[in-house]
Amino acid sequence: MLTKSEILSEVEESELDQKLFEELLEEHDGIRKAFNRKDYEKTLLKTGKFCETTYQLLQEIKDGEHSQQPDRTELTEKLENLPSKDYPESIRILIPRVANSMYDFRNKRGGAHISPINPQYIDAHLIVQGSRWIIAELLRVYGDGDIEVETLRSQVQHLATRSLPLVEEFEDGDVMVLAETESCKEDILMILYHFYPDRVTNNELDDIISGESRKNVLTSLNQLYKNKNYVHRNDSGAKLTQKGREHVEKTYGEETKEEQVEGAQ
Repeated sequence: MLTKSEILSEVEESELDQKLFEELLEEHDGIRKAFNRKDYEKTLLKTGKFCETTYQLLQEIKDGEHSQQPDRTELTEKLENLPSKDYPESIRILIPRVANSMYDFRNKRGGAHISPINPQYIDAHLIVQGSRWIIAELLRVYGDGDIEVETLRSQVQHLATRSLPLVEEFEDGDVMVLAETESCKEDILMILYHFYPDRVTNNELDDIISGESRKNVLTSLNQLYKNKNYVHRNDSGAKLTQKGREHVEKTYGEETKEEQVEGAQ
């Protein structure tokens, strides 16, 4: 997966304001981390700054300068009227509308709720996906092509892929499985889900699942590959199949946990 500096390098020759784009990456990271900690209220609160930075970027593309708080309604209308031959549809229409809807969720659903079902989780999930989509689309449109197409495609797919807070990465490079598991196979599934769509090598799995022998890790991985079709393997490592991803989301997703709690009542 590309580092932050590599992502910035990919768009440094484009018309994107580098400082603003870097701020956008940081705001997205804050949204993602809050969601992974299950702090859905904070996820929604962080949306305001992300959307504000998005509008500043769009204003920079249009005018070559930006204000501290662009009028989003006025800017959205002006962007829609830009000539299609000079500006991508993403800049004129799609990104402004996605950011607008994200901001509305942040403002109109961030307070108290009368309904017994608190919508903060589903709202926060939409926010995470929206912020990922905006960054992925900017990277797709303004990437300069210096990075191999497959690497860039993988990065865009990674940004646009749903995630669950099952694994955490630390600044020293350590990786830890957060969820309580009962088998090596479950650990493997969570790790592969976290790094999807990248492949994970046997050595990397060994390093992360330190409490298991290499033989047990390889045996569990082979079972997931041959018996369940949850994993695809080749010389580059292991990667979850769509069936594997669906299994993890069905088993460990927040919606599943809520259903289990309701069923126990």
